[in-house]
Amino acid sequence: MPDEFERAENGCLRIIEPIYKDYLPPAMLRRMSRIVKFSLVSAFDCLAHLQDFSPEVIITASSFGCIDDTGVFLIQMHENEERLLNPTAFIRSTHNAVGGQIALLKNLHVANLTHSQKQASFETALIDGILMLEAGEVETALIGGFDEQTELSINLHKQIGCLSEVQITKEDLLTGKNKTITPGEGAGFFVLSNQSSSLASAELLGVEILSCANTDLVTVTSDFK
Repeated sequence: MPDEFERAENGCLRIIEPIYKDYLPPAMLRRMSRIVKFSLVSAFDCLAHLQDFSPEVIITASSFGCIDDTGVFLIQMHENEERLLNPTAFIRSTHNAVGGQIALLKNLHVANLTHSQKQASFETALIDGILMLEAGEVETALIGGFDEQTELSINLHKQIGCLSEVQITKEDLLTGKNKTITPGEGAGFFVLSNQSSSLASAELLGVEILSCANTDLVTVTSDFK
């Protein structure tokens, strides 16, 4: 938990917005949704730390995809009675929009995969990358996960009983005293490789996903050193 964090009016934890123009051309920023922008910044920042590195596969993961654009498209569908729909919002709403943008902007002609497996989306992508490395299909993989929270998504989760109106503090989050779920958002990317390097920051020893019987809860454990 960082020393400072932002809470939106709807109660969710928001990302601290980076300076997008430091990473992306202003002309492109106007056409990108918020989740695409902060996800690209995370991916580009990761690649920048690896100098001339070029991944052999891009694997992304998201539970909800670009949900803001999904909401825009669905609202347009309802208001226009499913006629004369603008396809732009639909194209931007897909889960693989971020992976596609990374490949286009970095000119990466490599395999590009996206996983969407509820709470275990990122872990599924991570395991996919590990299997590719173990099989010798690739030596390096760019892996990332991202999700956003919007007014629409928060309201829908509250309507189906997934979220409460209780507001918790940072102390509650740090101490674990309050078990209320606080929705958040963000993006994270890293490079996975089967080759040792001075640029490596950690060694991944294993990943395990445990699904609780008769529930949708998923427990994920990862061992690092």
